[in-house]
Amino acid sequence: MAPAGGFDEAYEYDGLYQLTDMRCGNLNINQTTIGGVPVWEETWDDDSAGNWKTYTTRVGGADPLEQSREHNKVNEITLIDESAATVGYDLAGNMTVMPKVSDLVTSQQNTFDAWNRLVQVAEGATVIGSYAYDGLTRRIWKESVEGATLARRHGYFTSQWQLIEERLDAATTAERQFVWGTRYVDDLILRDFEGFTPSRLYATHDQWHVISLLDAAGTVEERYAYTAFGMPTVLTGAFGDRSESFYGWETRYGAYRYDVETGLCCVRYRYFHPALGRWLSRDPIEEITGTNVIRIRYDVYGVPAFTAGINRYMLRFGVESDDAGIGGLLDANPPSNSVDTNLYRYVENNPLGQADPFGLGSDLEKVGKAISDFIKGVGKGTSPEVAAACKNFTACCCVVEFGTGPDCCATICNAIAEQGGVFVQLNCYAKCAEIYDKNCNQKKK
Repeated sequence: MAPAGGFDEAYEYDGLYQLTDMRCGNLNINQTTIGGVPVWEETWDDDSAGNWKTYTTRVGGADPLEQSREHNKVNEITLIDESAATVGYDLAGNMTVMPKVSDLVTSQQNTFDAWNRLVQVAEGATVIGSYAYDGLTRRIWKESVEGATLARRHGYFTSQWQLIEERLDAATTAERQFVWGTRYVDDLILRDFEGFTPSRLYATHDQWHVISLLDAAGTVEERYAYTAFGMPTVLTGAFGDRSESFYGWETRYGAYRYDVETGLCCVRYRYFHPALGRWLSRDPIEEITGTNVIRIRYDVYGVPAFTAGINRYMLRFGVESDDAGIGGLLDANPPSNSVDTNLYRYVENNPLGQADPFGLGSDLEKVGKAISDFIKGVGKGTSPEVAAACKNFTACCCVVEFGTGPDCCATICNAIAEQGGVFVQLNCYAKCAEIYDKNCNQKKK
């Protein structure tokens, strides 16, 4: 529980569910907004494409930052007022010159490979970080200065693209190990690292942002607070200021991998710049039907939150959707008001209710066909439980409500993950939501 020291938050949105104001302080007696002058406040004004036209921060009512931005027709930043840093992009839309995350007046240079993956960040002649990937775009090592030593960290992953082990330089044993839960793809439970005391730390989450670390006795060792788009503040267990993590903690905002050397978040297919509140590169999938770009994001429960342009559908099993339903998102020709051509915007500027664990959009038609093919095959070669769930797929989806009924959808989706990986698994839940809306929700009305 936070002390009465300015850690409550209140939010305001525009008609498109984009965040326009975030205030931190102490809630008033009715708990409707922050009482008095906020300790910290952020405000945004977006253009019609969702780019930040202006961004303002206030500390104790003063205005330390009043920033305006300009963008071109493909939503690339061309100018950041109140910043001496230049910005630049290559022809593929990757940000090759960016403001430093911790100091917007300083420029850093980014190098991308032929697959639009970030391979180096430099500041002038000094290399800040270097990165390498396998054929599936998993980052298999990163190299940066730790203390006064150049260190290379090798990452090892599960089939679900979850980092479970890191080895340092040429070591053949793990330096760090990670355990993940089943609620969400980035549901970090704990980290083991003999280099710190305590060596085992448990992570607690608030809407999947890691907010505290606990030892085995339940004592809070360290806390984290964030701006709306992920700039982190490290705190002691008693909410005191701390300049940096005492534990080298690397899983923070959104449960994304935080690179301390750059301040960027590594989110599987892309990198997120928390000070700019946007991706460094375009959406790799860019699934386009005509002029419509279809997206899929995940709400704070790890359930898909369908978004397409100005329409937002936050579906959870057992909770009725908007009257429009989600059928339009699965049609070959989505409605004209589902246009969203901004391939840099982070979760439609609604970071408090959504997450994007892969940095991707998704073609639900192709995923849906793969799931349908799997179900029609009645889970050949799988367990009897999976086969039974496949036979009753629609009925199973109709009983998937929080805490009630057998979770047949989970049975099927977990089995599908063995063949198609976690991205298909998560989208399998999208198909469940579709069936729930079409075949179950309507019957309840």
